[in-house]
Amino acid sequence: MMKKYLIIISVFCLFCFNNMFCQVGKSKTVEESILVGKADKNVGYPRLDFYKREDGNNLYLLTYINLEYANIRDTKTISFYANQEDLEYLFNFLMDGFKTKEKRSITLGEDEIIIKKTMASIRISVLHSQGLNGWFYLSKRQTERLFGKR
Repeated sequence: MMKKYLIIISVFCLFCFNNMFCQVGKSKTVEESILVGKADKNVGYPRLDFYKREDGNNLYLLTYINLEYANIRDTKTISFYANQEDLEYLFNFLMDGFKTKEKRSITLGEDEIIIKKTMASIRISVLHSQGLNGWFYLSKRQTERLFGKR
């Protein structure tokens, strides 16, 4: 009889402790992102997507392939909230980078980008808040495609 109670108590404790460490939450549906543009249609990156929000400050995701490593495909993302005016400001900031050789920087969300003109394109260096930095190139045409202007 005592063994029966011990087995019942053991099983009860096993279920209680098992549920205490459970980390799976309830499922919910997630919206699909909306594509603004792709700089390189063949590769598909860099690309700019957003998730629509009611307050107008949409969540934008700028995804690029980090050119730091020649043999590794390292895809990184910069996320930031912006309205249409902020996005237009970012576009103009990048386009102005083609006119000067000076380095310029801007903060996007928690990350910072630094642009510098090189030949017919701009090099965009990304300083991620996590410390894993990267960079990529954009031409004028690619910049226009990225923002859906072409």
